[in-house]
Amino acid sequence: MLSRDYETPALTASAISQGDKFAEGVLYKKYFKSTLYLLERKTGDSELAQDLCHEAFCVLLERLRSSPLDDPEKLLGFLHSIAINLQIADFRKNRRRNTVTDQTIIDVVADPSQNLYRQLLKERTGQAVRQVIASMDNPRDKKLLYGFYIQEKEKAEICDELQLSLRHFDKVLYRAKQRFRDLVTAGQSK
Repeated sequence: MLSRDYETPALTASAISQGDKFAEGVLYKKYFKSTLYLLERKTGDSELAQDLCHEAFCVLLERLRSSPLDDPEKLLGFLHSIAINLQIADFRKNRRRNTVTDQTIIDVVADPSQNLYRQLLKERTGQAVRQVIASMDNPRDKKLLYGFYIQEKEKAEICDELQLSLRHFDKVLYRAKQRFRDLVTAGQSK
């Protein structure tokens, strides 16, 4: 049975404003179930509803401790409006966090062939590499670099064409790349 000091919402709100801790417990006992029910209906999630309900009581108690309500008789309505506002804020926060992706847009953006700059750069780089290879003096270096890097042939196939052993291939490729690098460096210094 509640004391006469807490029979009306106005008396409860007034007692809390004056620092009465027992009145806070009375407020909680009186209005917890109705506030929780309201939030469960709004959210459809009992755990979220409980969290929001507790948060609503914390907000209300902070408000009552700092300043009295304009109309203390509407204490329950004020509590429920806090609870609904918290539920709306939580919903909005989750909507902002929930990102929906349009896979077709991602595929277009992620596809390097869709980026004209990259495609043009790749083509021009390929042309420059072909020109440097073509300007090389050693015909074996030309065939080796062009076959391995441009045509992407297998080592064994290139070895057959150039009559190289697989063991000797890496040494020849290394020297050809060195001469290629020398040509590129010499071209840059001009």
